[in-house]
Amino acid sequence: MDLPKVGTSHETTFIVEPQHTIPFPGLPPVLATPWIVWHLEATAYYMLQTSLPEDYITVGTRIELDHLAPTLVGTEVTCRSKIVNVDGNVITLHVEASDRFEVLTKGLHKRHVVEVNRFAKRLESKSFAEHSPATPLPPTK
Repeated sequence: MDLPKVGTSHETTFIVEPQHTIPFPGLPPVLATPWIVWHLEATAYYMLQTSLPEDYITVGTRIELDHLAPTLVGTEVTCRSKIVNVDGNVITLHVEASDRFEVLTKGLHKRHVVEVNRFAKRLESKSFAEHSPATPLPPTK
């Protein structure tokens, strides 16, 4: 399988909406870090997905970000993702989000290439375990 090459990049944009914010007392609501992470992961996922065979996906396994600046509701944010390393089935990307004024976040994101059926089987076993009666723990002494 040919994986995407180092240097491949992609960007997406979104408008900050009220549900993307955390209100701090005395300040206007600002874009929350979990939403930046969500948009950066989605940017990376969709870029990589276009180059993988139909029966493969990537899953995020690590994200390391510095949240550097706030931004307000109504602001357009651009998310960028660029492949900086490919090692076997692990793809490392530089990710960054910015508004028209400055960089909001930047960091590294790792994604693993996995076979859909194998991943689904792993989830299936967890789903079965979730719905099975719990095994009681042995008494403690």
